[in-house]
Amino acid sequence: SKILSLQLLLGILQNAGPVLRSNEMFVIAIKQYLCVALSKNGVSSVPEVFELSLALFLALLARFKVHLKMQIEVFFKEIFMNILETSSSSFEHKWMVIHALTRICADAQSVVDIYVNYDCDLSAANLFERLVNDLSKIAQGRQALELGALPNQEKSMRIRGLECLVSILKCMVEWSRDLYINPGTPVDQHVPTEPPDPPSLPRYGSAGSLSSANSSLVGNKELPDTPEQFEVQKQQKEVWEAGIEIFNRKPSKGIQYLQEQNLLGTSIEEVA
Repeated sequence: SKILSLQLLLGILQNAGPVLRSNEMFVIAIKQYLCVALSKNGVSSVPEVFELSLALFLALLARFKVHLKMQIEVFFKEIFMNILETSSSSFEHKWMVIHALTRICADAQSVVDIYVNYDCDLSAANLFERLVNDLSKIAQGRQALELGALPNQEKSMRIRGLECLVSILKCMVEWSRDLYINPGTPVDQHVPTEPPDPPSLPRYGSAGSLSSANSSLVGNKELPDTPEQFEVQKQQKEVWEAGIEIFNRKPSKGIQYLQEQNLLGTSIEEVA
């Protein structure tokens, strides 16, 4: 019953046209009901349920991510990152997550979207940084060894992690090529009218399409739109994070640090 329901939902999302994707009531229903259901089924120990949950998330990412900035962040942190970073996660679950990430990392716009909308946003988590760190550990074989995986499984996991990292680098080169050719060109924030259907997730050892949708997630219209401004925004966020870390150890030192960086005033009202 649950598997059939998830399959029907996946069919709806994969066949959603422009009208449905822009329907306010449908988007609200996705936020209030579907995303909550995905957060629960995304930790299911049943492989079929987990696989369908990932497929649903990829469909949302391909067609509705412009509306789901907060929900996407939660799914990445609570499902993707949590499974990759937890030693008790099964090899099969981690393998399916890696396949999903392979699809995401294959698209230049999606990779840039993650960095711009989260790592450069003061109120969001550093998803791109955390993702690269996790993939680096997988490429080194540390994650698979924790699972007690078979040698061939460990090798496959390491190769897949390395492929994801290579895809990210290729995407960054591809995305930045136009910026070098046309330095005045603003950051591309387009959303195509008809993204391609997301293919189903292949299981371990199977072959499947890993092409990714090329839609843009721009959930925060106040974000800057040039590489230089992104760099400034990211640097400012790093300073804030360093100040918070110092504050957690010693509040007075943290306040002093932020004041020295001109991010916090000296009056009682500003400090409060």
